Amino acid sequence: MSALKYIGYVFCAILLAACSMEGMAEKMVPEDVRADHAAHIDAFLAGDDSRMRNAFKNDLDITSEEITAHMAAMIASVPTGQEIRRDYVGVNSVTSISTSEGKMRDINLISEVQTEGGFMLVTSQYGLNTQGECCRLMNIVVESHETSPIRAGLEAVMKIAKWVGLGVLLLMGLLIAFLIRRSRRRRVTPST
Repeated sequence: MSALKYIGYVFCAILLAACSMEGMAEKMVPEDVRADHAAHIDAFLAGDDSRMRNAFKNDLDITSEEITAHMAAMIASVPTGQEIRRDYVGVNSVTSISTSEGKMRDINLISEVQTEGGFMLVTSQYGLNTQGECCRLMNIVVESHETSPIRAGLEAVMKIAKWVGLGVLLLMGLLIAFLIRRSRRRRVTPST
């Protein structure tokens, strides 16, 4: 029985992986948060860290050498060249209510951006602001990659899920045809 349980988990994971991240982001994340995330990516591609500095100006001593070096390192990790493709590759939105902390909401967006010079993964975390309104940028990370870090794998899983789905439909059709044929033979065959 446990083997069937694991097969079910794998099948559900394949079906979920076949879902569109773009569609999930549109349903789970407010438009202004998606627009802010996209604006940060545009700023990174332009080599501008002023938008990021403005987002954190009340939280950090942005004049410190350590923060300035960290921001410069993130800008330096942006691949060169024109943008070719931009995709959401990860979306998570969680709302919870705590008796001690009140309402909390965390939104994580991960975008993979392909440029002529390589790939970058931009991970943003948003949360409620001090007035409890959604949502302010709490953290952002930029990573450089030579190959597609996530999207290529998701596309491969989607192709596999389509073939698995077609196989399951074909097997169900064959099983139904077999059962119908078998029930017709039983009706036609006289009992002795």
